[in-house]
Amino acid sequence: ADGGWRYSPRARTEGDTSVTGWHVMALKSAYMGHLTVPPNTVRGAIAFLDRVQSDGGSIYGYTDRSTSLVPGCTAIGLLCRMYTGWDKTHPGLVKGVENIAKVGVNKKDIYYDYYAAQVLRHHGGPEWNRFNVELRDWLVASQETSGGAEGSWHFADSSSHRGPLEGGRLCSTAMATMILEVYYRHMPIYAATASEDDFPL
Repeated sequence: ADGGWRYSPRARTEGDTSVTGWHVMALKSAYMGHLTVPPNTVRGAIAFLDRVQSDGGSIYGYTDRSTSLVPGCTAIGLLCRMYTGWDKTHPGLVKGVENIAKVGVNKKDIYYDYYAAQVLRHHGGPEWNRFNVELRDWLVASQETSGGAEGSWHFADSSSHRGPLEGGRLCSTAMATMILEVYYRHMPIYAATASEDDFPL
């Protein structure tokens, strides 16, 4: 009802930023694959983001507004804003990118790193370059190189509720792989050739 998504379809509780982020990415992929995405669905997601944002859209909470920076939710919210039409120069996006760049790579929260990598990659600039070098080099160095786990990742020191702690080696490997594919899977949103992929509003 609030335009977001939760862990169960049409849950009676409000949406949350984490699940909403996955759905917005899925809808964006569907639209780019020439499937029909109802404009009302996109407008609902925007309404949800409006509800959980603060500081002009530079900070996002989980199910409601947060006055302090929540890095994972903020990275998700900013990526959704990029997908739903915010210009690269939008003050909320500019300040949000600055916030994420200050946090940098978090080696105990690869879930946040996954979203932060996309936000900074799409936005570009020196913030992305610094973040990318540290994250890429850390991931390459931390990949298992021998035994039955060769080629995988496992982040045993992950913060709780960040995926890898509960999801184990499989989740860790999926997140690390998706991060390392960010250069190949996503055309930069703010490239001139990406404008045709804007959502229908």
